[in-house]
Amino acid sequence: MAAPALSAGGGPGTIAALADELPIGQRRLERLFKHHVGLSPKRYARLLRIARSRELIKRGGAAVSLTDTAHEAGYFDQAHFIHDFKAVTGVTPGGYLDHVRRRYR
Repeated sequence: MAAPALSAGGGPGTIAALADELPIGQRRLERLFKHHVGLSPKRYARLLRIARSRELIKRGGAAVSLTDTAHEAGYFDQAHFIHDFKAVTGVTPGGYLDHVRRRYR
């Protein structure tokens, strides 16, 4: 129930808010989630946000604004977005955008 709830929201919701909707505590939710999904809820949400970002960049093409992409994916500041994006994909959002522009010209 927790993974689909995070997926439906695109990942930016808090784990505490999700735990409030369930009849279990936050720590128990984290343990069960990790046991069944193999990732912590926070890491899973991070992957969802980056996947959403990549999709937005691909759809936006040359006209995409990385600042708008970051906000739409649930990030409040661009530095956090860049850090997460590079940690997950190995390239910066700008580097990924350049790749998309070259590939889908």
